[in-house]
Amino acid sequence: AHTSESCRELASMTLGTKKVIIKKKNVCFVCLKKGHRANTCKAKYVRCLICNNRHFSIFCPDNPKNKIDNVSNEENHENNILINYLLSNYFL
Repeated sequence: AHTSESCRELASMTLGTKKVIIKKKNVCFVCLKKGHRANTCKAKYVRCLICNNRHFSIFCPDNPKNKIDNVSNEENHENNILINYLLSNYFL
């Protein structure tokens, strides 16, 4: 088992793809737990190592890995497969 923060598959996705997964799973963007939204999140342990805002670094807009928006059709297809896998196995 691992935390969502350290998930390699998630780390390789674009920020937009990550946001889609979070919205579909209806989890908090800050702590990744169900039952509330980011604006009401009380988690004090979450701080981005890049910008110091309240989100995991993997979701930081300033993270260079999140700035890649152009993907080939093959990469897009692989991401769709991965998204389906993650939606069924992570953020439970």
